[in-house]
Amino acid sequence: MPHPDRETLVQYLKGTLPDGASRALQRHLFLCPTCEERLIALAPGPSPSLSTAPPEEDYQDLIRRLLDSQRAEVAAIRHGLADERAAAPGLWREIAPEPQVRRRRRVLDEPRFQTWGFFELLIDRAYTAIQEDARAAEDLLRLAVDLAGRLSPAYGSGAGETAQARAWIWLANI
Repeated sequence: MPHPDRETLVQYLKGTLPDGASRALQRHLFLCPTCEERLIALAPGPSPSLSTAPPEEDYQDLIRRLLDSQRAEVAAIRHGLADERAAAPGLWREIAPEPQVRRRRRVLDEPRFQTWGFFELLIDRAYTAIQEDARAAEDLLRLAVDLAGRLSPAYGSGAGETAQARAWIWLANI
């Protein structure tokens, strides 16, 4: 996502940004300290009617605390994805020699294959294979489509559907 303009940040603060755009902006804010500071600067200060509230309870501090609380979660997700990506080549080596039907059955039956990291590996291998062996690329992409339907909801709302759409787009372009 590119750096958001001022109007987008204001819409985010007001809660008027559409859900998808709001989630994308939230992810960007977790990763971009510059935009985070711009958002904090736009946040209203304490209301005069709430002058009894301690200064640390103003909106800017609230936003800062909310973003800080999410950093650990984002770091844990990144670490988990890095682990999945590291394990994916070993999983592939394990099933690569098997016939396509057996490969598919194992991927659909064994949860250890049902990871985002393994899905990415299938897409990457298909991309590489397209030039030399379109049939192998097609097999990999069909496996990726099936795998995407089994991805855990823990990856986020709609992640499996998004992954399936990504694989179908590649498959349609072979």
